Amino acid sequence: MPFFDVNPNFSFITFSIWLIIFVWGRAQFNKIKKLTQSVIVEEARIEMKKNKSITLKEFYDQIYPSWCDLVKKSIWFIPHKSELWPMPAKPDYVRKRIGFNHEWTARVLLENGIELKGREVQKMKGILSREKNPKIKKN
Repeated sequence: MPFFDVNPNFSFITFSIWLIIFVWGRAQFNKIKKLTQSVIVEEARIEMKKNKSITLKEFYDQIYPSWCDLVKKSIWFIPHKSELWPMPAKPDYVRKRIGFNHEWTARVLLENGIELKGREVQKMKGILSREKNPKIKKN
């Protein structure tokens, strides 16, 4: 069959290029996830000094535009959710892929010892306490 008579060098080069793109995309995905976590923690510490009564929703709404700029400046593409091909690093897609929302922000803050006001924070505190101590049952 002529379809299967592919030159091995062509196959090797194609696979190598795909592997390089895959590893590069995965590295960019991990980079933006770590950058997002560090930005959340740093900005929360700064904001807590200015306004101790800030809610999680206010904080999230405040940092989201600067986070979008960070995504646009920091990375070019990330792997698709199936991780077989790259997707452009648009802020909305990256937000969905890393789960950057109010609850994820609350989790990052609580794991770093920062507690803002808001229902999501209280909800996440309960989830984290159940994860740390599985004997605690949900009411």
